[in-house]
Amino acid sequence: MSKLKILLVVFGLYFGLVASTNAGSFTTGNDYREYDDIKRNSYVSGVVDTMDDMQLNDSYAWIAPARECYRPMHLPQLREIVDNYLEVTPQEWHLGMASIAIMAIYEACEK
Repeated sequence: MSKLKILLVVFGLYFGLVASTNAGSFTTGNDYREYDDIKRNSYVSGVVDTMDDMQLNDSYAWIAPARECYRPMHLPQLREIVDNYLEVTPQEWHLGMASIAIMAIYEACEK
């Protein structure tokens, strides 16, 4: 094996181990509820970015109509929508937070 391949394997293993301190886990509603304001803002912002990217895939065309609703919203408004949804759906706290946030925003835009 060439030195470059060995270096790439070692580099990949190192960053794989560093990145996988929570391997196999994802953020749940319970986790999100423990976040401070800064972390919650960052999380919701990331979800909205993901929703924008999802629209590029035909499998997620269902989300496109909601874009006109949520894109003009500012982060505090989006965060309030997500936090309020989470507050009234404690039966979902064990689920993935990204799915919860997407559903919260989507349902708010359907109204």
